[in-house]
Amino acid sequence: MKLIFFAILLVAVLPVSSVSYAAGGGGTGGVGSSGDSSYELSDIADPIIRIFNILVLAGGLVFIMMIFYSAYKYSLAQGDPKGIVGAKETLNYAIYGFIVTVGAFAMIKIIAGIFHLDTAIIEDPGGASKSGIQQFMDFMKL
Repeated sequence: MKLIFFAILLVAVLPVSSVSYAAGGGGTGGVGSSGDSSYELSDIADPIIRIFNILVLAGGLVFIMMIFYSAYKYSLAQGDPKGIVGAKETLNYAIYGFIVTVGAFAMIKIIAGIFHLDTAIIEDPGGASKSGIQQFMDFMKL
C-alpha cells in the first residue's frame, strides 16, 4: 500500500513545470546581475494542485466504496435495528465526506481563479496523470 501511494505521489509531482528565472545580464544559469532569482506562483501551486487532484479523485472513489459498503451492511442487517442504524450512519458519514471533498474542490477553484492559476490539471484529471506517467516512463527509460 505504501508503494502504491509513493508511486501516485511520484507521478503527481514528477511533471513539475520548469522554474523561470529573472533575465540575466550575461550570467550563467539564468541568474541576473543582482544575483536573485524570481519564481512564479504557478511554480509552487502546480505540484500542490496535482496532489490535490489525486486526493479529490481518491475521495470520490472512497465515497463510492462507502456507499456500496453501507448497502452491504444494510443487506446484512436483515431487519436488525442496530444493523440498520449502523448502515445509515455509514451512509451519512460517506455523504458528509463527499460534501467536504466538494467544498474543498470549490475552494481551490475559487482560489485558483483569484490568483489566475492554471486549473487545467483539475479540469482534466486524465491528461495530468497521462503526462505524468509518460514523463515517469521517459525518466525510467522504459
